[in-house]
Amino acid sequence: MTKVAVLLKPMTVSLALGLAVPASPALAEDAIRDLVDQLADCTGATAPLRLVVAGLPNSQTVLTVDAAARLRLDVEAMLSDTGAVEISAGRDAEKLRGLVDGLDPLEVEAVVATGSTGDAVVFIVDPVRKDEVVAFRLQAITQDATCKVTSDGLEMALVTEGSASYDRVIDAALDDLLRIAPEVDRLEICPIISEAGYSGCGSALTDSLAAAAAARALDANRILAGRELAVERPGVAACATAVAPGADTGQDTLRSVGRLSQDASGSVWLDLEFRRQAQVVSAKPRTQVDLTGLGCDAAVRPLLDFVSITANRDATRLDLTAPAFEAGQRLEVRVDMAKPGPLYCWVMAPDETAFVVLPVGEMATVESGSYSYPADFGLADIVLSGAFENLFHCFAPAEALPAALEQSWRNAGPQATNQVLLDSAAIAAMLEDMRAQPGMVEATTRILVR
Repeated sequence: MTKVAVLLKPMTVSLALGLAVPASPALAEDAIRDLVDQLADCTGATAPLRLVVAGLPNSQTVLTVDAAARLRLDVEAMLSDTGAVEISAGRDAEKLRGLVDGLDPLEVEAVVATGSTGDAVVFIVDPVRKDEVVAFRLQAITQDATCKVTSDGLEMALVTEGSASYDRVIDAALDDLLRIAPEVDRLEICPIISEAGYSGCGSALTDSLAAAAAARALDANRILAGRELAVERPGVAACATAVAPGADTGQDTLRSVGRLSQDASGSVWLDLEFRRQAQVVSAKPRTQVDLTGLGCDAAVRPLLDFVSITANRDATRLDLTAPAFEAGQRLEVRVDMAKPGPLYCWVMAPDETAFVVLPVGEMATVESGSYSYPADFGLADIVLSGAFENLFHCFAPAEALPAALEQSWRNAGPQATNQVLLDSAAIAAMLEDMRAQPGMVEATTRILVR
C-alpha cells in the first residue's frame, strides 16, 4: 500500500489579507514561498508546479458560499505571485473538496488523480473564524498521494460585503416566487418584523413589499395571460394566526414572512420568504440591505424606546409629563388636552406587556384642559413600590375610532369584566391599528421609580 509522506516545516507566520493584499507583503511572500518549496522538495519538481486549489471542504459552515469562493481565489493569487506555480483547473471541484482526513491513501490517490489536472491539489483546512478574520491552513496532496505538505498559521481578513438595495432584494424575492409558483392567485403581505427589538423601518419595508407585489399583479403580461393575483394586507393580528389547513383562503394563497435584524456593527439584514401554510414555497437568504432610500430609522430598539421615538407628537394638541418618583409615592401623570376629544392610554413595561388605563367606564370624550392621572379620571390612587420603569403612552384621535377598535380598548380597559394584560402581539396589532387612523396624535412620558 502506498504510504503518504507528511512533510511539515513549522512556520510561525501570520498573514492579514484582504482581497489577497497582505498587510505585510514581504512576510506573506516568504510564507507562501516556503510552502511551495516544501512541495517542490517532496515531488522533486524542476519546472513550475501545477496546482489546483480546491478550496474549503463542502461540509464547512464557517464561511458563506460566496466568502469561501473569494477565499479560494485569494489563495490562488497568493500562490501565483510566487512565480513558481501555475494554477490549473480541477475537473471535479466538488469531489476534491469532499476529501477528508482518514481516507485510505488509495482512495485519496484515485480521487486526486481523476479530479485534478495538476501536480497537486491544495485544500484550505481547519478554518476558524473570529470576528472578521478567518484562520486556516493550506494542505497540498500530490496526484500519486506520496506527498502531503501542510502549512501552519495563516490568517486572512474577511472582506465585508456591500449592502444590497432593499428594493432589488424585494424584486428578486418576488421574481423567484412567481417563477416557482406561477399559479399563485392570492398573496398576503404580512408586516416585516424586527428580531430582538423594534425598528422604524419595518412598516416602511412592508409598504415597499406590498407596492412591488401590487405592481406585479398589474403587469400586462400577467393580465393578458389571465393569471390574476390579489395582493392583500391582513395586518399584525391576522398574520399572527396560522392559516388552518383547508381554510377558505384558496389553495394558492401565500403569505410573506419577513424579518429585519441588525448586527453588532450596525449593519441591517433582511430575510424574506413566502409560505403556503407551513410550507416554505420560496425564500430569499438573509441579505445585508441599504435602507437609506426609505427615509426611516433602521435601528433596532427595545419596545419602550421604539414607541417613544416613533410617536407622532403634537404637543399643541396632547402632552404628557411625569416627575421622577420614589417608592411609596402616589402616581401622578399630567395630561394636557388642547381641545375636547377621545383619549386612549396604556402603560407599557420593558417585558413587552401593557395594560389599558383609559378610557374609563363610558367616558368617550375628555374636555380641554389639564388633568392628573389617575385622580381626575375617577380611579383610586396608585401607590408606587419598588424600582421600575414603564412608559405611559396616549393617543388622541382626530375623530371617533372604528367601532371594532374602540371596543378592543374597552374590552382591555380598567372597567372591563376581566381586565387583560396585553402581550407583544396584541401591542403590535393595537399600535398598527391606532397609527393607521388619520390625524392621530400621540404623547409619551416615562414612569420612573427610583
